[in-house]
Amino acid sequence: YQFGCNGYLLTSKNGEALVVDPYVPDLNMLYALCEELNVKPTVCTVSHYHFDHCDGAPVLRDKFGATTWLHPQVAEPWANPSRTILPWLKDVSLKPFELLPTRGIWRWNEYEFRVAPWPGQTWWHCVFMTEVDGRKVMFGGDSFQPSAKWNGTGGFCAFNNSRFLNGYIPSAELAIDWNPDIIAAGHECCYLFSKAKFDAIILWAKSTHNAILSLCPHKDLDQDYYSVYNAVKEEGFRSFL
Repeated sequence: YQFGCNGYLLTSKNGEALVVDPYVPDLNMLYALCEELNVKPTVCTVSHYHFDHCDGAPVLRDKFGATTWLHPQVAEPWANPSRTILPWLKDVSLKPFELLPTRGIWRWNEYEFRVAPWPGQTWWHCVFMTEVDGRKVMFGGDSFQPSAKWNGTGGFCAFNNSRFLNGYIPSAELAIDWNPDIIAAGHECCYLFSKAKFDAIILWAKSTHNAILSLCPHKDLDQDYYSVYNAVKEEGFRSFL
């Protein structure tokens, strides 16, 4: 089930439910849906660190005792929030949480998920895919949306550490390899998978990398495009200010 702006709900035969990308403004819709289906959220997981995909996790923990499972790459920004300038990292604690495998299989009740890093809109992004009603559904957050939404990229920027050659491209190739039936993306974007779309993303990522590189005085993305991000990473947010 899709609910609210970013949320998805998977129900289990035993009456438990798994919540994907819980966002506080969406929670009342989630509660009504759970009541209608007579299920209880016991687990939640998060595609990336942006607060509109994760700030509901502590609420579900406190209200239902739901356990939060994070991909190691998604958990990384929370390691030391005071040393970051990431503007979409809300000051909330998701701890305690469990870790998904970096790349591999994760099981919850009758569901088996394929899990992998999926950098795109942000570097700290993951993807998980499972079968729902006989179809392979890939939950991927904001990275790859229809072109009408932020030109399909999810909105890349240096503060997100959005990478092209080692971000969007390998992630698009992974989607082609996994060959899902449905992409469950963020912001009410749920669409049928098309290899042609992801082939186009690969071409776009190469041309965008070259276009941004051409604007860099030193012809170095790390030095010019990611300079603020890297400076803050080394010196800390307070030192930067």
